[in-house]
Amino acid sequence: MLNFALVMAKRHLAAVRDLFPIFAVILLFQLVVIRQPFPDVASVAVGLVCVIVGLALFVQGLERG
Repeated sequence: MLNFALVMAKRHLAAVRDLFPIFAVILLFQLVVIRQPFPDVASVAVGLVCVIVGLALFVQGLERG
């Protein structure tokens, strides 16, 4: 069980690393081009966490078959 937790932790970190450039572009576009803050930062943060968890689970499912 500990091995599974370590694998999932690595998957979550990989998902964060993979999604960071996408989030950075969206953040820069929102703040520099549109020049408006995010309307609801809490919902954006919750959505980002859901995407990270979902991507990690998806990759785990792909590798397990």
